[in-house]
Amino acid sequence: MRQELDAREYKLLLNPSKFHPPLSTASANAFWHREIEPIIDKCFDGIHAVQNVFDELLERDVRYWDTRDCALAAAELSLRSRVDASTGGATSSEHQIALKLRMADFFVVADTRLDRSDGEKKPQFEEDIAPYEVKPPEPAAAVVFPAKPSIRSRYSLTLKRHHRWEEFSRTEAHLRRLFPAIEDLLKRPLRGSDRERPASALLLEAQVFS
Repeated sequence: MRQELDAREYKLLLNPSKFHPPLSTASANAFWHREIEPIIDKCFDGIHAVQNVFDELLERDVRYWDTRDCALAAAELSLRSRVDASTGGATSSEHQIALKLRMADFFVVADTRLDRSDGEKKPQFEEDIAPYEVKPPEPAAAVVFPAKPSIRSRYSLTLKRHHRWEEFSRTEAHLRRLFPAIEDLLKRPLRGSDRERPASALLLEAQVFS
């Protein structure tokens, strides 16, 4: 059975020094016209260039979560919460909670079965294209780039829920309830039950990336 991609995303690492505070739509549009449009014109003859402009400044609070032993990362999964920063990241606000499987094997991702997102939407199947780089395991080691610029593709399947994200929600048991299919993908079962209190439950922890 032929598998069709829902989207293809080109990932770029942006240098924060190019965006001087305060952030504005003017600086975003200036960066787009100066840095991105010439690349599109050169590589695609401009036929795929988007003519619209950025007309809204939106700041969001984004966090990634995992178990203490990184059970999600070990299974090539990531769990992300995202909310409008104007709420101050309030846990009482409705967050977008996304579970993503991402790996280099197209066929494994395409054949994975997840639940449906809110509104009975099927999980989104994407190709993520990014500059090829390798980060050695040593924390202080620098990222290594190939001698000749290259790219790599990874494929992802993303399932989204809109849900409050209070502390008592951030447990392994609640994760099982939000995404029932997740246990088929993990190397160990999720622990705990919905009846446990946050003080005794196995909490998910926010992950910090440098």
